[in-house]
Amino acid sequence: MRAGAQLRSSHARLSSTAPETADAPGDGGAATGKRPIGDARKETSAMFAISVDSRPEVDAMVKKALAAGATRAGEPQDHGFMYSNSFFDLDGHYWDVFWMDPGMVAG
Repeated sequence: MRAGAQLRSSHARLSSTAPETADAPGDGGAATGKRPIGDARKETSAMFAISVDSRPEVDAMVKKALAAGATRAGEPQDHGFMYSNSFFDLDGHYWDVFWMDPGMVAG
């Protein structure tokens, strides 16, 4: 079975069989600590941050994400030494794309 098909198959099994927690078979709940799996469309369980090489790259990456169906998470933030922009992907995960001015880093 190809990796992509295997992943889809595993996701389908997990989605249809795990009502509250997702523990790997035989792990005794160690994978999740018996915590419920959060719904990324309703709550933030993780934030993904990506550093890029320039301020224009921040907006370019967010623009591509929005064109692919993502939704804006907030307005761009300009702190002078750092610029960021954010979005929610199609699954509801939060992504923050940022650039920090290397001239502001103490060397």
